[in-house]
Amino acid sequence: QYTALRAKLAAFHGVDGARVVLAASASEFIFRTSALHALHRGQGVCLPPHHYGDYAQAAQAWGLPKASAADAALLWACEPSSPLGQQQVDLAAWVDGLRVGQQLVLDCAYAPLRLSGAPSLDAAQMDRLWQLYTPNKALGLTGVRAAYAIAPRDANAELLARVRLLAPSWPLGAHGVALLQAWARD
Repeated sequence: QYTALRAKLAAFHGVDGARVVLAASASEFIFRTSALHALHRGQGVCLPPHHYGDYAQAAQAWGLPKASAADAALLWACEPSSPLGQQQVDLAAWVDGLRVGQQLVLDCAYAPLRLSGAPSLDAAQMDRLWQLYTPNKALGLTGVRAAYAIAPRDANAELLARVRLLAPSWPLGAHGVALLQAWARD
């Protein structure tokens, strides 16, 4: 269950440990989340203009059609964006416009590498969405795979349980655990 690691990551972010979901990598979490929406929601996916290719690949693999932010059940965002390193246009509007049944996942892979500017979301808005972290880039260890997500504060317990059930039985090896432990240290 990675109880100690989840508690350490939760303390690092100042959230309840039940909200932390571990993943083998960002790509694994992207495919897992897409699978969940395809199997249980069956609606479209909204992609930002510039994005990590796995968002679209996972949507295609699971038969999720592209949709607008207003119509999609699953919305992907990345800030700072890849590859431009900028704020995502309309991200705050996406968060404020979320309706019941919609899930917004914010890919935070490049947040620790932000050189200028401020995030476009405040703490209350961040608490309304999924936050996906992959600290291997910021730590200069791109070959080491380990990631985690923080569920929304009011995440549906059934949805959170399904996200966990779709995970591999042993998502992190010792190297991934060490990476995430180091990430959450002073």
